[in-house]
Amino acid sequence: MVHALVTGANGFVATHVVDQLITAGYQVTGSIRTASKGVEILQDNPRYAGQFTPVIMTDMYRPGAWDQIFQNGNFDYFFHVTAPAPDNPANVEFDKNFLEPAVNGNLEILKSASKHGKNIKHITVTSTMMIVTAGAIEDIQGKVLTSSTWRNITPAEARAANDASTSYRAAKVAAEKAVWAYVEAQTPHYSMSTLLPPFIFGSPILHVTSVKNLSMSTTIDVRDVVAMHLACVTTPEAANKRFLMGKDFSNQRIVDILKTLPETKGRVPKDSGHVPLYFQLDTEETDRVLKVRYHTLEETVLDSARKMLELEKVAP
Repeated sequence: MVHALVTGANGFVATHVVDQLITAGYQVTGSIRTASKGVEILQDNPRYAGQFTPVIMTDMYRPGAWDQIFQNGNFDYFFHVTAPAPDNPANVEFDKNFLEPAVNGNLEILKSASKHGKNIKHITVTSTMMIVTAGAIEDIQGKVLTSSTWRNITPAEARAANDASTSYRAAKVAAEKAVWAYVEAQTPHYSMSTLLPPFIFGSPILHVTSVKNLSMSTTIDVRDVVAMHLACVTTPEAANKRFLMGKDFSNQRIVDILKTLPETKGRVPKDSGHVPLYFQLDTEETDRVLKVRYHTLEETVLDSARKMLELEKVAP
C-alpha cells in the first residue's frame, strides 16, 4: 500500500488531504501536536482504522525533528500542509514567530527526506497566493499574475511593519525560496511541487467544537486544492514546479447564492460592497498539468453553507 505523510493532519486543508488519500487507498501517517487530536481524528472517522496513524510532532522546526519519523516510516509521498499562521496576537516577533518556523519547517523536512526517506518520490508543499499578490495594490494593478510571479516582500520590510499579516507574507516568500534553493543546490532524489492557493473556502471536516471558532474564506474550494495536492504526486510533469490556482469571484454572487437557502433568510446582507478584482490570474499551466475540474462557486457556497448550518445545530 502506498504510504503518505501529511503535516498538521487535524487542520482545515490537511483533514481533506488525509480523507482523500484514505479514500484513494493510501496508508496515511499524520503529524499532530497532541495525542488527543489523533484520538479525535479516529473517533470522527471510524473508517480510517487500519489506514491512519497519528504521530506527535511538537516542534517541526528544530534540527533533525523529522529524522526518526522518516527512519520509522517507509513513505512514498509527503504533503507539507501546515505552516505558522497569523492568528495568534501573542506572536509579534517576525524572526521567532514567523521566519524561522516557516523556513526551518520546510528545510528540516527536505533534509530528513534526503537522509532517511529513501523511498520518497515526491514532496508537495502548500504555499500561498500571497507570495504572488502581496504588497501595494498599485504594484500589481492591471497585471497578469502567473506561477512564475514573485512578490519580493523582504524580512526587513516585515520587521519594520511589525504586524502579523506582513510577517506571514514575508515568511512564506522566504520559506518557498528556501525550498527551491535547496532543490537547486542539493538535487535530491525526490521531486517537488509547491501549490499557491488563494484564501480557501469549503465545508470543514475537521473536529469542530463550535462554529464560532471556524474561519472561512473564499476564491477556491478546499476540495479543488486537495485534488491538486494528489495530482502533484501522480503527474510526472508536476515535478519541480509551482502552481498558481484560483478563479475570479464576486462577493455579491456569494450573497445571491446564499439567499437561495431558506435557512439564511435575514442572515445575509442586501449588498456585499464588492470591490472588483484589480489583477488577473493566469492559471493555464496549473489547469493544463494538473487537470483538476474546479467546483463552481454555487457548489462551493451551497455545500459550505449547508455544512455550517448543520454544525450550528450540534456545535453552536
